Amino acid sequence: MLKKLLFMSLFSTCLLWGLSLEKAKELALKNNLDIEIQNYNYQLREKDLNNAYYSFLPKATISGAYTIYSPSIEIGPKLNKKNQQGLGLAITQPLFLGGKIWFGLDIAENQLKQAKLSQKKQIIQTINSVEASYYNCRLAKKSLLILKEQYDLSSQNAKKAYTRYQTGLISESDYLNFKKEVSFKKNDYNNQKNNYQTSLLQLQNLLNIPQEINSVDSINFKQYARIINKLKDISQDYYQELITAAQKRAFRENQDLNLLKLSGDNLDIQKKLKNYDFLPTINLSYNLDYSKNNLTDDFSDAGFYRLSASLPIFPILDKISNRQKAEINLKKHKTSLGSYQNSLNLQIKSTINKLINKANSLETSQISVKIAKNYQKLLKVKYDNNLVSSSDYLESLTNLRLGYLSLYQNQFDFLKAKAELKLLLGMMTDQEFFELILNPEKIYNKTIKEDQ
Repeated sequence: MLKKLLFMSLFSTCLLWGLSLEKAKELALKNNLDIEIQNYNYQLREKDLNNAYYSFLPKATISGAYTIYSPSIEIGPKLNKKNQQGLGLAITQPLFLGGKIWFGLDIAENQLKQAKLSQKKQIIQTINSVEASYYNCRLAKKSLLILKEQYDLSSQNAKKAYTRYQTGLISESDYLNFKKEVSFKKNDYNNQKNNYQTSLLQLQNLLNIPQEINSVDSINFKQYARIINKLKDISQDYYQELITAAQKRAFRENQDLNLLKLSGDNLDIQKKLKNYDFLPTINLSYNLDYSKNNLTDDFSDAGFYRLSASLPIFPILDKISNRQKAEINLKKHKTSLGSYQNSLNLQIKSTINKLINKANSLETSQISVKIAKNYQKLLKVKYDNNLVSSSDYLESLTNLRLGYLSLYQNQFDFLKAKAELKLLLGMMTDQEFFELILNPEKIYNKTIKEDQ
């Protein structure tokens, strides 16, 4: 009994059973190495910001020296200077460095914001990747179950056909058709089993876990019924309202767009900084020196203040060229930003259109499955009474299988389009997606209010 318990415990640590989508997301957010890298990047940018603040502080150095003169220096009758000791303190306070300190602080703050956005972007991308991989596993599982059912049914039909063939009710050709169908179904089933195992391995790799995933939980597709009904009967006015609300949210929440905006802010700061290259730098310093030699008993001190300024006068053409380059880079970035915004708006519209198309395809697929199921039942009765050929009956089974596969494919295509839209709009939860589809005006007004 103890051995059995130990075996079961060891087995459970090597296999992960009944993995839910929420648990998969939790594991991915915990174990994803790219998220960990972004966390380290954020910590580095925090240190950079601290260093930028430290730049405002004065710089102080202490120096010391011990000098031995060989030969000694004669400075009078029987007075030879053999050595000298010295201590020094130097303090420098930058007063104006051509804006480098202030602009450096602005850049450091923007880089910290960029690191924070990159963190969020990686989290959203990880959630999106997990959802897509999980949906692939569920689709592969659903398809596997259908093919298994079809394989089992074809095997049963082949056994029944053999009995009927033995009694002379069907021809050998009809019986061989059933055997051939079993071979095809078995091959399809084995191929799909490999596909399912591959999808589980891909999910395991994405979650970065040592346990092998044995199965994933089902998805409650009924929760999307309201969304699907809303989309398949959408009016033109509601469609435009949905597009506008989605694009407005993306303008605020799309992480790639926000990162581009911050990059533009940095380029604008660098452009301003180039204008300060023509200004002087001003420093205030204080020096204090202590010294003594072998002829004196006490240290003597000397201190002085210095206000220094420097102004670059030559060469100057390189600074003009650098300022022009900064202006060109900023214009180039603004063009790139506009191009990305246009592309993003197009992606949003395309993804919403995909959701609408899949919502309508789902209704068509459900009707097709019902028709195929009723037709298959009818042909089975006719076949049992020798009113239709075996090929007609087998064709009805194939059509029913294809109908189910098409239905499941449309379901998971809808879920993948949902995940794609969430990624574009910077959404982490399905609840945000539901609110957008069911009440876009509320989302739009909320976004306008937050912008103000």
